[in-house]
Amino acid sequence: MSSRSPRLKRAFYLRDCILLSLQRRVAYPVLAALITLGAALLIGLSLTATVASALLAALITVVVLGVQSYQRHSDDVITRTPITG
Repeated sequence: MSSRSPRLKRAFYLRDCILLSLQRRVAYPVLAALITLGAALLIGLSLTATVASALLAALITVVVLGVQSYQRHSDDVITRTPITG
């Protein structure tokens, strides 16, 4: 018998799903930051504003990917034993 409550197991499961999703899509925040960096340099923003914009774009992308992963896996059934294919 496990000492963790089902709610805590679900939280760990969802966290792991989010982290796995972010690891598989690591290029998305990088690409968003690079595109924003290029666009900000093209329109002539200061270096500080350019870097801040790129970091903000990467952060927003990470949050969106995390929320999508959470929504996609929030209804998953968690079993005692792993399901093998």
